[in-house]
Amino acid sequence: MSTTSELTCLEVVRSLWDYVDRAMPDEQRDAIAEHLRWCSACEGHIDFARALVGRIGTLPMPEPELNALRERVQGALRQEMAQG
Repeated sequence: MSTTSELTCLEVVRSLWDYVDRAMPDEQRDAIAEHLRWCSACEGHIDFARALVGRIGTLPMPEPELNALRERVQGALRQEMAQG
């Protein structure tokens, strides 16, 4: 990933799931957070990611099944972003 000032929207969008899950180094999270502070084009993507993760978390399922569903959905979305 590029430095903070060089992040592209594509790099940010492709990293959003790890960002939402806090599954990346702090420096990378900080770079994405900085991009999101000024980029209105990426705002809808982060809102969608947070809403989806939040909604999945409210489903009435046992936690292991809920985590498996969340991972499948995020994996499919990551794959789609990598191809797009």
